[in-house]
Amino acid sequence: MDGASHICMLRWSIASSRPFRPPTRPAAQNATPLQNQELQPCEGILHGRKSHNRFPFCQSRCSVTSKILFVDDHEIVRLGIRQMLIGTDLEIADEAANSDEAYNKFVASKFALVMLDVRLPGGDGLQLLGKIKTHTPTQPVLVFSAYDNPTYVARAVALGANGFLLKSDSLEKIIDAIQRTSKGETIWSREELRRVTGSLATMRVGSDSEIPLTQREGEVLKQLANGLTNKEIAQSLGISYETVKEHVQHILRKVGVSDRTQAAVWAVRKNLV
Repeated sequence: MDGASHICMLRWSIASSRPFRPPTRPAAQNATPLQNQELQPCEGILHGRKSHNRFPFCQSRCSVTSKILFVDDHEIVRLGIRQMLIGTDLEIADEAANSDEAYNKFVASKFALVMLDVRLPGGDGLQLLGKIKTHTPTQPVLVFSAYDNPTYVARAVALGANGFLLKSDSLEKIIDAIQRTSKGETIWSREELRRVTGSLATMRVGSDSEIPLTQREGEVLKQLANGLTNKEIAQSLGISYETVKEHVQHILRKVGVSDRTQAAVWAVRKNLV
């Protein structure tokens, strides 16, 4: 070690109130070249828990096993997830900011997991989920949203997602969910599944027959199934809020369901979204 390096270490020792101990050079006969050593996972601590390779000087020595395609239109979210996974056995192998870009990258490569947002430019993430599952039914997909919307959850379950995660969830929960779903596991809670299976169970027997919805009711149903509120539907279609409420009531009555979530599940089953 040269003199400049010793000075740096001495300054660090003073700043950290730790005794300065110059490194000792190992005996030549006992030295083992780093490149020939078997790579072992390094342990660090973050937020009170152990995790692999949380220290920067270990990053190059730990192998990554699960590659992820992360789809979100906000760069800060993509960067945050990428940084969150540093030091784990997970890696954001590629990113996309919209549905078309994401689907093209998905088809062109192979990923352990596709992690996608719901609201995306050029088509929502749940439509992308449907396309991915049609192309590769066994592909693990994790939906990652800022909105705890029961309609989103219902559609995600119906379309075969492995789970639904909120952006407000804890770091621990997010990493655990990504690790499990990247291995093909599902992380649906009983409550989430109960909501959706309950929606399916309460539909009337004749729900698979043709339902005479008007063109406008069909448009409202698609927007509703995409998770939009009545106010958002009104703005999107250029009609009044009261008119949307009336259309929604007609849709529920005709389809034979009691709430918007059930209507969304019905729309998925009829391939309307």
